Amino acid sequence: MDPVFQMFPEEQPLRLVSRATSGLIPFLVPADATTMFLRLVAVGSGCEPLGGAAPTIELRAGTGEIATVPRSPSEGAVNDESGNEVGTASWTRERDDIFMVKLLISEKSARLWRVRITNNDPEELGFVWVTSDAEEDTHQPRISMNRNLGRHAVAGAPLENIVASIANVGTTALKFDDLPGTDMGAGFTLVRVASSIPPNGCGSIEIKVAPIVAGIPRAETQYKMKCNVVDVEDRTLFLVRSQKTTKETVKETAKEKDGDKGIGEKGKDGHLDVKAGDTLTGRFQRMPEGAGGGVGERLAGLERTVSELVHFISPELRPDLSTSALDRENTDGQEAKYTKESKDAKDGKDVEKQSDR
Repeated sequence: MDPVFQMFPEEQPLRLVSRATSGLIPFLVPADATTMFLRLVAVGSGCEPLGGAAPTIELRAGTGEIATVPRSPSEGAVNDESGNEVGTASWTRERDDIFMVKLLISEKSARLWRVRITNNDPEELGFVWVTSDAEEDTHQPRISMNRNLGRHAVAGAPLENIVASIANVGTTALKFDDLPGTDMGAGFTLVRVASSIPPNGCGSIEIKVAPIVAGIPRAETQYKMKCNVVDVEDRTLFLVRSQKTTKETVKETAKEKDGDKGIGEKGKDGHLDVKAGDTLTGRFQRMPEGAGGGVGERLAGLERTVSELVHFISPELRPDLSTSALDRENTDGQEAKYTKESKDAKDGKDVEKQSDR
């Protein structure tokens, strides 16, 4: 039987700075459910669990009172708007900075519940969570990577292999069954891929790229990675090989020459002789992408530079600092990710997305 679950947020982890609190984010409870599970992972900036302070998790049933969920073995009551108990909840901490909330429902009239999360750690964290009335279905990996990969070069030139980082921001290990040497199509061949990546972990995929053939300016394909991610779109790579035009090649050569002229001249020892008034810009001192502009852009650019020096989950695999989770507190930005399999398996039950309006 296919898993039936809701994954939040729909696109990227909910990112909260220290002491920041999310909005009340709705999730559906099946009409016949007496137990509900919410498995949450706190995603740090490194490729390993942070092991920091546990977040505050609060629940609300319908339009009832907001209740703080305590750590097990304690249990906290969840009341309706009249103060009557409709359920109890508690959480336990698991490895890899995963927090498991168990909700026991005594009154089934409220199907729309809400959760609110507060980051109690000094560091900024991302949060991803999965809800289901079956505990095993809350174990879901989630790929975070650049899925648009390719090479753009002159025809006939040997091409370097593509090496792309993969981060797992889900609630269970991400496992791949792809075999080295697999023909991915359009001149791409799989060299290697990590066999397993734990939650809060990183790995990589390496792809060999055949030289571009003259007269065939573009070749592209889609490759579906063989892994335990239910959503097919999330595990599909878009691969492109394209040929540089003569005009592009001439333009790049001229740009490189202009860059050489812009900063001093090379001395006899091959080093640059920087003269008064010269500025260290251009290709000899690369400013982070996005540098300049506002403070948020400079911070994002700096973070990208640091990620190239240290084995961190790079910013392109995580939400931008300049668009923090505080700007996405409305429920429209926090809808669940539903899979077609989940919808089909839930036949006869209402699994339509609902927003808190």
